[in-house]
Amino acid sequence: MSTDKIEQSKQVLYEAGLQKRREVLGDERVDAALAARTEFNADFQDMITRTAWQEVWLREGLDQTTRRLLTLAITASLGRWAEFRLHVKSALQQAAIDEVTLRETLMQLAVYAGVPAANTAFAEAQSVLRELREEADSGCAPGLQQQQRKQPDQRAARHYKRHHAKTKTGVKQGTGNNGPDHSPGPAGTDHKTGAPGA
Repeated sequence: MSTDKIEQSKQVLYEAGLQKRREVLGDERVDAALAARTEFNADFQDMITRTAWQEVWLREGLDQTTRRLLTLAITASLGRWAEFRLHVKSALQQAAIDEVTLRETLMQLAVYAGVPAANTAFAEAQSVLRELREEADSGCAPGLQQQQRKQPDQRAARHYKRHHAKTKTGVKQGTGNNGPDHSPGPAGTDHKTGAPGA
């Protein structure tokens, strides 16, 4: 195959991958990543667009929601918080997942990747949710989908009732040597570096 045909084939794959990348992450985020390209990292940007976004994200066998949840679980497990926040935000903005699905994914993460990873993931996700609500309230960005913002946290209410019912019967919760404090800690700082995400 000639060099010209190879380059044409690469371009076709790149365009298909770029379309999927925009579909998943949104135009604004992709445009920012492309604008940050330099002579040094341009080949890398082209490569991940052809391989990650065309070769993998366009494969059959897994639906897009499953791929999103896998991406969240893997990036959180590896502590890749910039990528985690990026995919949390885009998934919620596009209503690809809701808060319940996000929370249950992080609960599963705690069991198989460890409580510290899930602890930070909850803090990072909570920070993204807060940003989206503020954006929606200010009217300057799509923010969180309206149906998600109005969703009552019934699970939290049930937990509260169970906790107080047990306390009244003399069962003390969350003290002594029952394990580490699972309250959300400070959010990770990777997202402050400004490095473009995939």
